[in-house]
Amino acid sequence: MDALARLNDILAREAIVYTEIEQLEAQKTGAIIDRDGAKIDSITRRQDELITHVSAIDSERQRMVDSIAEMSGLPKEAPLSQLVGDGDPLAFHIKSNAKSLRRTLERLTSIHVGNTRLIEDNLEFFRLVLSGMKESEVQGYGKDGAIEQLSRSSAFLNITV
Repeated sequence: MDALARLNDILAREAIVYTEIEQLEAQKTGAIIDRDGAKIDSITRRQDELITHVSAIDSERQRMVDSIAEMSGLPKEAPLSQLVGDGDPLAFHIKSNAKSLRRTLERLTSIHVGNTRLIEDNLEFFRLVLSGMKESEVQGYGKDGAIEQLSRSSAFLNITV
């Protein structure tokens, strides 16, 4: 298998893994909204496994790009379109796979940014709720059924720590 065919294969494998990571990130959105910590944890663990895998593929891709650049006499920093040229029939497929991979990464980034914002909003909500519970006057019912003031220091929030 020549270098361009190997590069095309590497890009295709990388796109498959990133697509799975993207799908998991989309599933994570629902889990965040549902406040399902166990599901978030499960999804994150699977994403971590995939990221480790894609990191190895990415290193392989970089070595292949460096090799193609060296064979072509071009700098390693040359754009992929320049490295693969237009003469080889695989050039179109490589460029197409690279564009598809870039679009997948852009979508993944967008979903991730949204998920980060959802988590930050949830944390802020809980901070406000806890702060309000800590500072508010707490009322309850006594044995006689009358409303009475309860102790300000809630057993729920141990403020002595």
